[in-house]
Amino acid sequence: MKVLKLKVLDPDPQVACDMVSSIIDFYNIKVRGFIRKNSEKLWIITILIMARNNNTWIHWAKNRQKRLGTKYGILEYEAQTRK
Repeated sequence: MKVLKLKVLDPDPQVACDMVSSIIDFYNIKVRGFIRKNSEKLWIITILIMARNNNTWIHWAKNRQKRLGTKYGILEYEAQTRK
């Protein structure tokens, strides 16, 4: 963690306090903008990874279902169990 030291010199303590507050507010706005910008990118990357993994999962599940269906002779569970 980095520390930023501010030193404002003004004969009027209220003016010095207002100056420091303005600098801190400006800094916070810039940091929030940076975080928002990068969190949007991170969110997009996360969605893309989840979509890719979801497609992989669906593909795996369909293949597994097909293999088990062939192995155990269950081709269409719903149709075979309605009697």
